[in-house]
Parts: sequence; C-alpha cells; structure tokens
Amino acid sequence: MVQCALRGGESRRRVPYGMRSDGQPSLPVETEETRATSRRVLVAFEEGAGCARTARYFRNLGWTVDVAKEGSDDGVRHHDLAIVGIPAERDDVGAGFDQLQDIRRRDPEAVVIVLGDLSPALEAEAKARGAQAVVNAPPYLPDLGHLAFSLTGVFRG
Repeated sequence: MVQCALRGGESRRRVPYGMRSDGQPSLPVETEETRATSRRVLVAFEEGAGCARTARYFRNLGWTVDVAKEGSDDGVRHHDLAIVGIPAERDDVGAGFDQLQDIRRRDPEAVVIVLGDLSPALEAEAKARGAQAVVNAPPYLPDLGHLAFSLTGVFRG
C-alpha cells in the first residue's frame, strides 16, 4: 500500500500499489522500450544447453530471440543485439570470427557480444572485427542481460 501523507501527519487515504485512486488497476504503459517486438537478439553459438538457456533467458526478458543455425540464412536481417560464441579451440576460432564478420556485414548497427575464453590477443581481434564486448563463457546470465540492456541503450534496474 502507498499512503499519501499531508502536512501535519494525517493521512489522506490509502491506495494499493498499482491501483488508480478510483480502485481500478493501473493500465500498463507500452513504450518502444517495453514492447517485446522492439528488441531482437540473435544467439549464434554452438547448439547445446548453453545456447538454449541463453535464448530462453532473453525471451523471458522480453526480447524476440532468433537462434542461428550453422550455414542457414533465415532472412531476418535486423537485430539489436547479437551474441556470438567463439570456441576456445584454435581450430574453431576462425569460424567464430567469420560468423562475427558475417553478422557485422549483414547488420552493421547491431551490438555484438562475443562469448568465449579468449586470450588477450584474440579478444583484441574480436573487438577489431566489431565486437563491443567480450565475456568469458559460460556467462552469468543476469550479468549478460544487464550488459545487453546497457549496450543497446535500454537500462533495467
């Protein structure tokens, strides 16, 4: 309950939080930031529990999630955010960087977060190819979500 206090200490009336003064529930305010379709994320790393967990987490935060399949181009071009996994194995690093460049070429405005346990030299290479942030894998999802919101200009408390 929220209580309005007047000068002198007396209370005016109590209104339950989320209710209007006439007793009706407050209507949710839909803005560009709160509309689920306004934010789209591409999750592009090896299939598995981590990919599915990340996709589910961002769906629960209100994002529209596309999961990239290896070698497919599903026609969706614009993403506000792309999360790209680069494996730690030397043989697969090139493929991860190719995927990063492909996303950057298709969608130059997207914010790109790279997941991977990369050496400082590979981290610098990822940033040179367009990544805004590099996060060690596996990420702590609430921190990844906060980073995503802050990099895309939408802050959540």
